[in-house]
Amino acid sequence: MSEERTSSQLHTLFAMTSATRYGGTMRVLRGMEWIPETVERGDRFIGIGNNDIDKLPAADDGEWIELPYSSGSDYSGGAVNVANYRTFLDEFGPILITASTGWYGDYTILAHIDDCAEGGELWDVLDDLAGYPVIDDEMLSTVEREAEAEAWESWLSQDVRATIDPDDHLDWLSDDLLWNAFEDAASEQDEYWIHETGNQASIDFGRVIRNAAS
Repeated sequence: MSEERTSSQLHTLFAMTSATRYGGTMRVLRGMEWIPETVERGDRFIGIGNNDIDKLPAADDGEWIELPYSSGSDYSGGAVNVANYRTFLDEFGPILITASTGWYGDYTILAHIDDCAEGGELWDVLDDLAGYPVIDDEMLSTVEREAEAEAWESWLSQDVRATIDPDDHLDWLSDDLLWNAFEDAASEQDEYWIHETGNQASIDFGRVIRNAAS
């Protein structure tokens, strides 16, 4: 199958998806755009900024695909993107390239167009992603729970403790016990975590506390 036909197939595959908030569009990287001259499948590299692309020589090994629903940064993407990024690497790591510009925790995965063609190793996964933007729901759940735990450790536990115990009478209460109590209260009230851009998680802890006290 020619690269021209494969490019058309892949773009058609994702053209109808409405889940663009997850990064559902596919970008074909031609020549040396982001790609070092000696790149090989399985490489990890820190890429370059778009302003430097024109300064690079042309590559001679065809096109590379920026895989959909698997790129992001501290300010873009989300749990879906992180989960797919991990799953792609777990299942197809040896044939993929992981790349970053080095700014704001950004990440992306590239695949050679030959591996994305119909019959190639990635085709079935890409075909499934066109209809549903998550490769592995279990991985997504893991990523979401990690984001929630990170939020708790970085700011939420302090805010909850300060709200329920401003005079510090409960200094004996461990963060783990407080976390379990908070999670139980939130679950009983059907108060859910919100997963935001940049794989951040938040919850209306004030409402959970107010409802638990009423």
